[in-house]
Amino acid sequence: MKGSNSSRLVANAQQAVYLLSLKHRPILQALMQGPCSAGELTEAVQQSMNDVYYRLKQLERIGLVKVSEQVNRKGRPIKIYSSVAEIFVVPFRHTREETVYDFLFTHLSPIHDNFLQQVEKRLRENDVDIDSGFEFKVVDGKYLADFTIIEDSINDDIVATWEMVKISRAKADEFARKMLDIIENYKDEEGDNYMVGFYLVRTDTQTVRG
Repeated sequence: MKGSNSSRLVANAQQAVYLLSLKHRPILQALMQGPCSAGELTEAVQQSMNDVYYRLKQLERIGLVKVSEQVNRKGRPIKIYSSVAEIFVVPFRHTREETVYDFLFTHLSPIHDNFLQQVEKRLRENDVDIDSGFEFKVVDGKYLADFTIIEDSINDDIVATWEMVKISRAKADEFARKMLDIIENYKDEEGDNYMVGFYLVRTDTQTVRG
């Protein structure tokens, strides 16, 4: 069962800090998938009960998490926690970074680093020589991201592509909706873990390296 089926605009800088915190993010991500008790969260996020309970109370106090149910039993009832929304929208003004570049570098780069590490690990397990990298940089006042992956061969476990397409804004919106629908349809399937990344960015660049 999902959490509250809605999106919510982050109300203040304090909520933004907790949403973007690496310590609190695993708990929020788990609760955005569905309600959990503190015990279930401990197993899901691989943190101690004390840490999970402490962070749950912080998230509840600032309005990102709520107690959605109490299961009665002998002794103290079990509280079931849920996220107050499935999607949180964080206005840039509520972040601690001074520029968009700083925000991307702080919060998006670690995700890409992890993605590339997983790609490299899978390729090396199959004796594929690669050279890969991801970097944010500013050129002439524009934010650019370079992604390259060079391989001798590839298998069914990895699909990596970085393409340039020319489409109208309406088609771009349609494309984005379809891609998000595909991810939504598959994310609750049973099986092995796969990492999926999707970016659709309007750009003045004519070619893409990689």
